[in-house]
Formats: sequence, structure tokens, C-alpha cells
Amino acid sequence: MIKMMSIAAIILITACNQPSKATTETSSSTSQTDTNTSLPPSPETSPVTENEAKVLTGCYMQVLKRDTFATTLVQQGNKVTGKLSFNNYEKDASSGTVTGNIENGIVKLLYTFNAEGMTSKMEVYFKHEPGKLTRGTGPMEPKGDLMVFKDPATVAYNNNTMMQIPCEQLPGKYK
Repeated sequence: MIKMMSIAAIILITACNQPSKATTETSSSTSQTDTNTSLPPSPETSPVTENEAKVLTGCYMQVLKRDTFATTLVQQGNKVTGKLSFNNYEKDASSGTVTGNIENGIVKLLYTFNAEGMTSKMEVYFKHEPGKLTRGTGPMEPKGDLMVFKDPATVAYNNNTMMQIPCEQLPGKYK
């Protein structure tokens, strides 16, 4: 449990202390990843139009100095699945699957990932705007084998922005 909390803290500290410098292009390319884990749907889930789904589906990437963050997402209705990778320079990298939903422009995902030979789970939130995803940050706490936001209402969306790119431009290790 302590090791999982340390991994989550490293990911959050790295993501929170870096300014955004991503440069990209927009695309509507798609990719699919299957996963069997999901966050429970929220009662406030609003219907998603077909256009909103097409805008979210795709590949996103951010490069900060020597750190790379990448995700491939597929949206069907308000459900979202995909893959997420944090490749931190001289720190533990993590890579795994995401599954969750989108509510009012906020993508709420359960990230099941491998780092240091361990499988861990944590909540990851992104604010979605056309062509970009901005990562949410805030205090987290363990809930069973899952790291969750202490107070989801206080999650902040700052400078940690992945820009949408054509999926064919995403390096193979992130697909």
C-alpha cells in the first residue's frame, strides 16, 4: 500500500510541477482498447452527443522536458476506455488501461497501471476541451486498493495539458 501511494505521489508531483509546452495538431483518428474495470456511473451523467464523442476519441500527448505523457481514448456514449502512459525521465514510468465516463466535460477515469513490477489503481480526471485534455490534480487518499481524490469537487485543472495529435504520430510504445 505504501509503495502504491509513493508511485501515485511521484506521478502527481511530476505532473503538477511542470509547465506545459506541448505542440501538436488535431485529428479525429481512433484506436480501441478493451478493459474490464470501470468507475460507477454518476447520477448526474448527461447524455453525450455523437459530435462530442468524436471530438474526445483520439490520441493525446504532452512532452515536458524529458517526460512524456500520452493517452489513446475511445468514447462510446458517455463511456470512455483507452490506454494511458506516464514516461518520467529518471523516475518510475507507468502504463496501463483506463476506463470511466465523461460528465459535463470532465473525463473521470480509473487508471489500472504497472509500475515497479506492481499493478496499482488510481483515479485520474481530465477536463476535456476540443483538441486537449487538462489533467486534474488534488489531494488523494487510499480507498481499499485504489487511490482516489479526497474531494472530487476541489480537483484543479491547471497547466498539465495533453494536446490531441494524429494517432499515427503517437510513438508505438504509447499505443
